[in-house]
Amino acid sequence: MTSEEFFRTNDMGCAAFLSMSGHPIQKTDVEDGTCWWFFINLDSLQSLMETFTSDEALVNPREYTKSYGQVKKTLRRAMSGRAH
Repeated sequence: MTSEEFFRTNDMGCAAFLSMSGHPIQKTDVEDGTCWWFFINLDSLQSLMETFTSDEALVNPREYTKSYGQVKKTLRRAMSGRAH
């Protein structure tokens, strides 16, 4: 896949939201000490991003906490050199 086919974010909360909304993380990478999560760039992802950035995202707290914990694990793996 080309870079245009991916959406990337360095916002862990955003990555957790996208992941719990049915968009699995495709890749995790560290660049200059910053962790980036990559998602396939679909129209539905763009709609979710608009919801997330406009503070209109409603989530189940338990699901979000679980997703956030999973994203945090990918961060730890990526920072230790064992990227997703």
